[in-house]
Amino acid sequence: MNTRRTNVRKAARPPARRPAPPADARVERTRHALGMALMDLMHERPLQDITVQHVLDRAGVARATFYTHFRDKRDLFLSENERFFEFLETLLEAPGSRPGRLAPVAELFAHVAEQGAYVRALRESGELDLIWRLITGQLAQMIERRRALLAPPPPDAPLPPAAEARIAAAGLAELLQWWLARDDRPSPEEIDRAWHEQVLRAFRGSRPDAAAVPTRRSR
Repeated sequence: MNTRRTNVRKAARPPARRPAPPADARVERTRHALGMALMDLMHERPLQDITVQHVLDRAGVARATFYTHFRDKRDLFLSENERFFEFLETLLEAPGSRPGRLAPVAELFAHVAEQGAYVRALRESGELDLIWRLITGQLAQMIERRRALLAPPPPDAPLPPAAEARIAAAGLAELLQWWLARDDRPSPEEIDRAWHEQVLRAFRGSRPDAAAVPTRRSR
């Protein structure tokens, strides 16, 4: 009798639940879903025509969840672009990447060239100036970090490292705009090599011993 009751209780027991994913993983998935939804929508319409509700519907995320992570769609937009540059920086140490680079120039140029609809949406929304400022700022921080890692500038350099990095980043952002406006574009790899040769030469000039930041041209 007792055995039968035990069997009934076992049979009625609900299946074991899978452990819930860590909170950080859930947050990352949510932020990624919202970011991808916004990027997809920007291929379809200007940013000013996209509402938070459009993003929520596309991502399948609740409104309360959205406002847990972001203030508004502009905050989401800026966050997604920052995440993209964080990803780009990881490519500098990826297997097969040319060593000694200060910025993932080839990867950046190739990606932007593929995002024609996105760039048009930015232009129509009036946010293109914002994105160029963001690109310049992100590149400047990246270049400063990479230079400190590869070959720190001397303490008596003419300009602070942050200022030199800003100059290099501004030039790269201008080069990208020039490149996008051309039909007869050099390849992203050619641009990468040419930009690094110019910038590394300038950085070497600020070092008393003229030691080169390591670089190697790919064959």
